[in-house]
Amino acid sequence: MSEPADVPHLSSAEQRAIAALRRKDVRGLEALVRLHQLRAVRLAYAVVGERSAAEDVVSDAFVKVYEKIHQYDGHRPFAPWFNRIVVNGAKKALRRHQLERRAQAPTDAPSLVDDASMADRAIASEEQETVLAAVRQLPEAERIVVALRYYLDMSEREMSETLGWPAGTVKRRLYNARTHLRDRLAPLIGRDDVSQARAGVQLEGVECLPPIRESTTS
Repeated sequence: MSEPADVPHLSSAEQRAIAALRRKDVRGLEALVRLHQLRAVRLAYAVVGERSAAEDVVSDAFVKVYEKIHQYDGHRPFAPWFNRIVVNGAKKALRRHQLERRAQAPTDAPSLVDDASMADRAIASEEQETVLAAVRQLPEAERIVVALRYYLDMSEREMSETLGWPAGTVKRRLYNARTHLRDRLAPLIGRDDVSQARAGVQLEGVECLPPIRESTTS
């Protein structure tokens, strides 16, 4: 079954790629990789916090797309459906890595920031790494909404579509995430009254949340 012509929510390249993939033509998958890989790796990286793990998550996600393209509703946007596969894979990888770290934890205090690769260490300044560490310490659901909203610049509607959550749930978890980040980042911004007020403004506007740069995914 091929995609209908001129589907408004799909680019012409996506339409051709999905139609080919439905015929089990691997060139369709290759086209989707070119279109969506970079953004998908950024999304996975924001959740799992490690480049190699993020790349593995995205590779697995594309395999699932190839295997399950018949489950995709061609009358709906492709990106939310695909992003949900990436998020679910990243959540599983995060839980697996957390269990592994607990099992291998040394007796001394662990580093706040993963030291898995040179790319991870080079993402940003000390302040940015501190912010990323704070994001990684959020509860899973809050960490995911922060990744989608601030690292991928998704609207709340797009987040709701991607995650399959009601709009109110997305809004509540985003609010909770901002509150928790404000508390954890207070020492970075300052503890006096003026600094605390500035911290609230900065976190509401997300001025202190570092973007995931090209260097983490290229």
